[in-house]
Amino acid sequence: MAAPVSMSPASPQKSLEYSARLSAEAGGDFAAKAERYRAAIAEKRRLTAMLRAKNYARQQAQVPSSSMEASFIDAHTVRIVGADGEQRVTAERIFINTGRASLRTADPRGKGKYTRLHE
Repeated sequence: MAAPVSMSPASPQKSLEYSARLSAEAGGDFAAKAERYRAAIAEKRRLTAMLRAKNYARQQAQVPSSSMEASFIDAHTVRIVGADGEQRVTAERIFINTGRASLRTADPRGKGKYTRLHE
């Protein structure tokens, strides 16, 4: 009998869905299901790491980036501390990419407006 061939999709979420479907079809006792779960999580983590590395490499080729800490000094000035030391950036508008999706929530003042937050 031939060994099963993994045809895992190339996205972490789809990989988990695919693994869950295969596990449900395979059945078995708790120990067998637990082992398939561990394998599914390991595959999801492998895919996530591979996709992050691929995206980072593509971004580095287009726009250099680095990890830093920043804090606002005033409405138009940010203090940035990184491997290269400290600097201050002043601009009319400052955008900070946190790598997280924005979340819209009702204005806490109850004025019918929305506030953009990050998770």
